[in-house]
Amino acid sequence: MKVTLVWGSSAWSIRDVTTGLRSALLRAGHEVRDYRLDNRLELMRRAFPAEMQETEVCRMASENVLAEATYHQADLVLIVSGVLFHEAGLWLLQHYRLPTAVVMTESPYSDQEQRRWIYRYPHVTVFTQERTSAAREGWFYLPAAYDVDVHRPVAPSVAEASDVLLVGTGFEERQRLLEAVDWTGINFRLQGYWPAITADSRIFQFHVPGCVNNGELPPIYAATKIALNPYRDGDGAESLNPRAYELAACGVFQVSSYRRECEDVFGDAIPMYRSAEELETLIRYYLAHPDERQTKADAARMIVQGQTFDQRVDDIMTVLAPHALVAAG
Repeated sequence: MKVTLVWGSSAWSIRDVTTGLRSALLRAGHEVRDYRLDNRLELMRRAFPAEMQETEVCRMASENVLAEATYHQADLVLIVSGVLFHEAGLWLLQHYRLPTAVVMTESPYSDQEQRRWIYRYPHVTVFTQERTSAAREGWFYLPAAYDVDVHRPVAPSVAEASDVLLVGTGFEERQRLLEAVDWTGINFRLQGYWPAITADSRIFQFHVPGCVNNGELPPIYAATKIALNPYRDGDGAESLNPRAYELAACGVFQVSSYRRECEDVFGDAIPMYRSAEELETLIRYYLAHPDERQTKADAARMIVQGQTFDQRVDDIMTVLAPHALVAAG
């Protein structure tokens, strides 16, 4: 199958989903042509006056998707995320009956915006990484995944050793949580984009500025004793995020905030907390019990086997066969 892959607009987490799906599509024997929405947005912002509205920039970056897909005789246009992909591109794809699917990566946090963006385009098959949103909106549930090319046990980066590690984005609720923990005697390492951390924050001393490419994370993960996975607050959110799969695939022990799907999938292989006090208790307990950490990390790695982007591509194609491609014919 010839697939035009519309990249997400973000340089970080959404890109990891894009590259994971892209590699899996190629391994499955599909021909992939990239539509780099991120690059096109940057080009349009540079080429046109700063006072031009962002919606116009998005429209110009998106509407050429029809020409690209037609030129390459695409059988499918697969859009990752859809954030900043202008609905003019959807209209053109629908008008010319090109089979189209989108993987919503921002559920349930942005479901209202995603719903408004998609509701007039019934030809688009919608997948979401959140099972609550799938049930509520009638979309197809496509769980997160790990990349077999990236996420596997590796030798640790000795220079980046830590007791506790979190690599992620500094959402307000995450920062409040971490600031409520007593980190005395704990070698805590905090990486990622945390714009609200100032010098008077209790976690300022632990923050290593700068984002980290996903491909560089396994040795950093391997160098920690406990990896944290605090979820964002969300409207009924239940599902696992990519970090849960990635850490498990790397064979790293993790502690998670409560998620129903984490309990359903991993059982007690991933300890969960509901408050800063519970988090601190879990951290200090498992730092003192390395054998238990290893047992749970090994169990989580076994559980997550097969939860890869290759499986997700198979899932996408299984759904599209009767719903999108046949209908478009």
